[in-house]
Amino acid sequence: MDEGTRPRPLAHSGAIGGAESVRPVAPSSMGDGVPSPAASHIPVGIWVRLIRPSALLLALVPALTALLLLWLRGWSIQALPALSGLVSLLLVQAGASLLDVYLEYVRRKHLPESSRNDRLTARAILARSQIRPLNVMRLGILLLIVGALAGIPLFVTGGWPVVTLGIVGLAIAFFFSATSFALKRFLVADFIIGLALGPGIITGMMLAQGQMPTSRDMLFAGMLGLLAMLPALGVQLRDAHEDALLARRTLVLSLGEGVVRAIYLLCLLGALALLALAALPKGAPHGALLAFFALPAFVVPVSGALLSAPGFGREQVVAQELRAYAFFAFWLLLGLAINAILLRGLGPIDAVF
Repeated sequence: MDEGTRPRPLAHSGAIGGAESVRPVAPSSMGDGVPSPAASHIPVGIWVRLIRPSALLLALVPALTALLLLWLRGWSIQALPALSGLVSLLLVQAGASLLDVYLEYVRRKHLPESSRNDRLTARAILARSQIRPLNVMRLGILLLIVGALAGIPLFVTGGWPVVTLGIVGLAIAFFFSATSFALKRFLVADFIIGLALGPGIITGMMLAQGQMPTSRDMLFAGMLGLLAMLPALGVQLRDAHEDALLARRTLVLSLGEGVVRAIYLLCLLGALALLALAALPKGAPHGALLAFFALPAFVVPVSGALLSAPGFGREQVVAQELRAYAFFAFWLLLGLAINAILLRGLGPIDAVF
């Protein structure tokens, strides 16, 4: 999944219609392998942007949510598996991001410049930088390996169920972009993202702590999984023209933009409905309802995904979605933490609704 690098004011189809929707870029800043002056001065900054730190939240937030839900139930968190899980998830997500950037750069570099005028993506940053693309691939694979090794304490405490989830998660991270059968080329790609970055992570983190997830935990997991699908759907809307040239079978190309926009909206509404079901009933962690304060942050990416024409306006949607996810995560984790602190001395809350 290739995110935009920085959120910018959204431009809708009415503001940048027709020829204005694709802005020209100076050849010196977009040519493959031709570095810009700024790139040579901040190589560390470029590497950070290639890792796409905002996308790391998609793996980190479900893990933290799982730990806070266990704390709410009065469970004593085991520090080593918890820390190991967080580090492993961050390293694997960073490695998967670098691998995806490299492979998308390689697959798209032969396309005409007018077909890949995407200045806000990580692959475009790689094309402008002095970094050798093969080094991006090597570092990505190295991070995946180190991330897998960092997760060993989880496997020790969680047993074979966690080992199985870990192997499946690592395989998804690698094969999502790699090989000619990359998962992202198929219709199920977005649903795989939702399962992995929601139920998969929360289940794995809880099992590693010696606890089974409850029905309420899975409501939170489903909510986060649906929200994680939004940037992926935004990428499909943004890259529809390029994906057609690459003969990919994405949801947009198979079902049409109208259907994907409807799925996009249903994912957001479904996530909010699951949040209400998980946090509203008696005995529920009501602090999680603070996440509704993040709703205004979703207005910009949702309007962009539903209204923007192809071009510069859509390039901004993914970055805006990740920014909205960050706001949502902040309020959700803050609410759960406040709930845990207030209820800690009162005994565990009910685990089911």
